Amino acid sequence: TNKRYFTLDFKTQVFFYSHAEGKKQVSYPIPFVEILSVAPLSGVAEEAPEPAVTRQNSRTSITSKLTFASKPKEQHGFVVRAPGKDMELLCGSAEEAARWIAALQEASALGQGTKIPPGRSVSASTMSGERSTTPGSSSGSQRADELLDAVDNLDG
Repeated sequence: TNKRYFTLDFKTQVFFYSHAEGKKQVSYPIPFVEILSVAPLSGVAEEAPEPAVTRQNSRTSITSKLTFASKPKEQHGFVVRAPGKDMELLCGSAEEAARWIAALQEASALGQGTKIPPGRSVSASTMSGERSTTPGSSSGSQRADELLDAVDNLDG
């Protein structure tokens, strides 16, 4: 698998990744307006190890450590469709995939100018699949549940 650090940045309204944590150079930024669809994967294989999760100190972005999957052992994940690019992202659990799907759907709606209901917070998860990261200050590793709780409280 190829690990990537993905970021869903609500301030600049882009979804992007880098090859290393804290790296300023990012690859293939996707504006929220270009997120065409997000759909869950189907299928089951052997249990994959839980990936590490990191979160940047930012109230407007989500960062997780992800990997490109050459031969996935776990099929909890989703596909993000953008013009000219389909990305298959794998997660450590179905719950994690559901939270990323919800967050990406919110990002897509925001990019399309659709209003997000008041009180709806950004959701995220940990993944082993494709890519993600946000440049910024220091970050610390947290368990996936702690990250999800922190992200759920960002808007509150």
